[in-house]
Formats: sequence, C-alpha cells, structure tokens
Amino acid sequence: MVTILIAINQSGEVVFLNGKKTHQELLSFKKNNRFHCPQCKQKVFLKVGTIKIAHFAHAAKETCSSFSEPESLVHIQAKLQLYHWLSEKHLTVEMEKNYRLFNQRADIGLSVNGKEFAIEFQRSALTSTHFLNRTLGYYNHGIIPLWLLSHDRLSAPKPHKISLTSFHQQFIRYSKTLKQFYLLSYDVQSMSFIIYQLYFPLTKTTFTYSVSIIPLKNIHFPQFPLVKLHLTEQKLNPFLKYRVKWGDSRLLYGKGHVDPLLQRMYSSGLSVQLLPPWVGLPVRGAIEINETLMEWQSFLYVFIHNRSVSNCPFLLTDISSYINDFITSRKIACSPFELSRKIDKPAIIQYVELLVKMKILNREDDYFSLNENNPFTKIEHIQHKERIYDRFHQEVTQVIIDHYNCSGL
Repeated sequence: MVTILIAINQSGEVVFLNGKKTHQELLSFKKNNRFHCPQCKQKVFLKVGTIKIAHFAHAAKETCSSFSEPESLVHIQAKLQLYHWLSEKHLTVEMEKNYRLFNQRADIGLSVNGKEFAIEFQRSALTSTHFLNRTLGYYNHGIIPLWLLSHDRLSAPKPHKISLTSFHQQFIRYSKTLKQFYLLSYDVQSMSFIIYQLYFPLTKTTFTYSVSIIPLKNIHFPQFPLVKLHLTEQKLNPFLKYRVKWGDSRLLYGKGHVDPLLQRMYSSGLSVQLLPPWVGLPVRGAIEINETLMEWQSFLYVFIHNRSVSNCPFLLTDISSYINDFITSRKIACSPFELSRKIDKPAIIQYVELLVKMKILNREDDYFSLNENNPFTKIEHIQHKERIYDRFHQEVTQVIIDHYNCSGL
C-alpha cells in the first residue's frame, strides 16, 4: 500500500499532514472529513496509528502511477524534516511536487532566487536507467535535481576507505568550484547531512575519503559546505604499497587470452607483472572512470610503449581517442553517475600532465613521447621490481601529492 502526505478533502482543499497535529486532533480530523488523491482522484484513507507517522493511503487494490512506490517510515520522516527545514528558511516549498508536464513527482519542489529545485530522497533500490531518466527529465525542463541518499543505506566506512556499490555511486556529484567528487547523504536519526568527499578509487567499489557531518539547521540551501581535499602521504602511502603486488593478482584472476588488457600486453611483448611504477597513480579526476587506477593506466602504458617502439610521438587527442575506444566497446567502464560529463579536465589529461612533471614523458610543443633515459621508464627483471618501486616512491611521492592538490586550484 502506497503512503502519501497530501490529499484533497470534500471541500476541495489541499490537506497536508505536516506532523504537527496531535493524535487526538488527527482522529477527529479523520472522522469529519473525506479524502481523495490529488493525482488519480481515487479515494484515500487517513491512517492514524501509534507506531507509524500519520499518512494517507490508497485502497489495497487501487493503483496510482504518481505514487507508485511504497515509502518507508525513514522516507516519510526525511520528507517532513526537509520540508520543515526549508519552510523555516522562508523558501517557497511544496511537498510531493507533481510535474505534470513530464510526468514526474519529487519529494519536495522549491524555488530559490529564481531557480527551481527538485529534492529526491532515495532509500529503496533504483536502477541506473531510472535514475538517469529522472535526472535528465528534471534538467531538460530547467529544474535542478538534488538526489539525497538515505545514510542508513551505506555500510559503516573503515578508517581509510568506504565501500560504494553501483547504486551508491549514482549519487556521486562533482564540484566545479573545488574540482572534486562528493556523495551527499541525509541521516534521519541525527537530522544531519553527511558528506563523503572522495579522493580516488582503490577498487571499483572502494574509495579513499574524508567525511563531514553537518546538522540540518546549519545548512543554507542550496549551499552545502565542502572541505577542499588535500592529498597527504598518510592517504597515499597505503595505496602506493598495494600497487606492487597488483600485477600478480591481475594475472592470477584475469581471463587469459580473452582478457582485453592481458591480450594487448601479450601482443605488445609486455608483462603485467613488470608494470613500471608510474602506472596506477592517483589523479584528481580519476573517479570519472569506473576502473581501478592500475587497470586503465595499464591500457595507457601499452599505448605509450607501442608509440615509443615505433618512434611515433602522440597528441592528447590520440591518447583520449585510444581510451574512448575501450569505453565505447565497454572494455573500460565509465562511472555510473550522469554528472561525470561535466568534469573540467578529464583524468587522462591529468595523468599525462603528471607523467610530464615526473619526466616519464617528454613534451615538445603538443607532442608527447616516452623518456627512455628515465630510470623508472621500465622494469627489466621481476627481482628488481620492489626495489625500483621503493625508490620511485621516495623520489616522486611529493610530486604526486602536489600535482593532485594543485589540480583543484
């Protein structure tokens, strides 16, 4: 049975259950009124209990396309809390806003300084197609959507990493001001926004992060205070050490001759166990690519190696086209969030710029080539690998950190 907070009474008046009436007032109100759904016009019933929040509900066998998903107690509480918060800011707010022009309904619709916003609090599972279609539905009609993930849907993060499923990753947003990624969640219990600011992916579903907890009353919509990310050695070092063994695991769990990466490395005379230490480095925009840093930069390593062997310098457009071909053929995945297309500078370009700073790549005008004189350009023997990686980390860790932090300026 679908629950709603708005109905029309027998006098044609809009009735909104804002949570301020007492139990006895609600019982009297229920006795003296009849109600129908503002969308489908079918009869609805006022439910007044001692456990659940008072709400309207369609009859069990009735269907209503505008209210198609049952809402949990947490969802209803979130809507009421957000509604009261925005109303107290003296904003024009409408609960369960229906956009008839494109057949969508938001939990809350509001206008701020001439801009229209639609707030969607999401707790139940939502497919990426549905999420994207709803998001574009708003944007195509000049409405800015704000998706809030229910905080209780997230697993408790560990000190250095947080796990985010493909469902969670749909809620990742990008700040064009700070040039960084973040995930906005709302916690009903503490009445706070909990913001996870993401550094870079460790795997497809784990990320390094920092977190901010901001009480609802301290937010002035639509401004959400973000803390500028600064990469540190403490954040970076555990990841750098993990990279040394990545090639062994990748070979062990790969798909052999049908594995796109292993196939290309083999045909180019390369070994995934001898990846040079400049493969798999964090850059600020890396979250736009839904692959590990090691994976997509290994593809680029094959490209750079082959161009070096054939003595053929390359342009940024060449390397971007190379990766885009893999994305198009789904050998490399893009992140599931729609806003990734608004990033200022793609991760691939940030990575090439970092390689130039480390003198791995030479640059002449707009052309790039591998610096064969750099001692870190390649690894000849497996027994030298750990020593070369250690030396590389000692020499360039600060370069990696500075490049990451300066990319956000």
